Amino acid sequence: MTAFVTIAEIERGLLHDKPRRRIIIPDVLPAGPCLIYGPSGVGKTGIAIRTGVAVAGGLQWAGRMISRGSVLYVAGEDIEGAKVRLVAAARELGLDPSTLPVAIMEAPADGLVSNSARIAVVGAAQALAKNFNLPIAAVIVDTLAASFGPKSQDDATAASEYMSNADRTARELECAFLSIHHTGKNENSGMRGSRVFFDRADAVVRVNQGKGGVTFVEVEKMRNGPKGARFAYDIAGADLETAGGTISVQVIRQLRALEPATDEEATKEQRKQTIADQMLGVLIRISTNGSTNASNWQDACYEMWPDKSPETRRKVFSKNRRQLIDDGIVSISGENVTVTVTSDAMVTPLVTPQPENVTVTVTTPPSIEGGDSAGRTGSEGNEVPFQKPDRANGEGRSSVLHGEVGRTNVLPRGAGVEDPTMTLRAGDGDGLMGARRASR
Repeated sequence: MTAFVTIAEIERGLLHDKPRRRIIIPDVLPAGPCLIYGPSGVGKTGIAIRTGVAVAGGLQWAGRMISRGSVLYVAGEDIEGAKVRLVAAARELGLDPSTLPVAIMEAPADGLVSNSARIAVVGAAQALAKNFNLPIAAVIVDTLAASFGPKSQDDATAASEYMSNADRTARELECAFLSIHHTGKNENSGMRGSRVFFDRADAVVRVNQGKGGVTFVEVEKMRNGPKGARFAYDIAGADLETAGGTISVQVIRQLRALEPATDEEATKEQRKQTIADQMLGVLIRISTNGSTNASNWQDACYEMWPDKSPETRRKVFSKNRRQLIDDGIVSISGENVTVTVTSDAMVTPLVTPQPENVTVTVTTPPSIEGGDSAGRTGSEGNEVPFQKPDRANGEGRSSVLHGEVGRTNVLPRGAGVEDPTMTLRAGDGDGLMGARRASR
């Protein structure tokens, strides 16, 4: 028999039970399954690490007060690099790593599509929260691909299993479950893999590299709030002292809020990002077994642009055709054009749905090798796979280390550090968001 709850019980719980933590960072990170994605080299891991450290330290995030809590970082790749970057981020923000409620564990080998992996992550998170006497505020997975497991990210069923585990973990721990993800081969077509990832997420944040080395962040989806919040940050290098000498580590600086995009700006960006997607959608629509005549494709695309001059249509088609070829999405041999990869393109309403007869190339996610990190043993003898920072090496220092940094590190050390703020209790995030909106 299926259990149910009445609306009267729901209201009674809302009025009298302990409030649930619903917001970690207002307008950016709710307590629920979330995704941050973008192309390689834009600092996705860097901004995720900075976010985790700020949440654990009770700092502001681009001027927004956060709901503080412990943070568990699940590394599916480069766990040693992530350890170093966590320490560097803490020192960059003026925090003492020896007292910060942040821990790192290796992603379970069977992947987070499995329930056993979910249970392992929840167990580690609960042990971390108990160790610091501070509830979990965020679980960060780096990356979705490396932590997914042997199944294909293009498969809707497997993607749904991952998102179901993310949602269940977030609800059980009352935290954000933030997965770092990549774009597809065509960077303008959205994130890699099944559309299920976007649809099932409570929040989706996109990261893009701008001119002059500045990186931009935009909230593309917010299930229970307004989307469109925009931010920017700079990527720099910081010196970090180790037993083997001083090393340079990537850090995020000058994280700041931007004004929301105007309708005109949003329209221009959307048009910029969707021309190649429109052309890909047309090609898929008119193809037979994934192929068609190149001239037929060109004529069909020209029909979408009746307001453009013949010369402009020729240039637009040529430029975006080259992009699709360079991205490995289509190939041309003589007069024949073939779809080689379907990248879950966000095709506009001008294009009809994709037919089933399309050649698809699927990349198997990288395997996860066992790590050499030491586990921590709980009071009952059960091994809990997280690591607490080593106090012996920290020496209680909370100031940022000094020293010369390369030319990319042009800002004064400590630039962009958020100010510590009061710790918010569970449920305070809702009131905070309401107060901010009321003040606008």
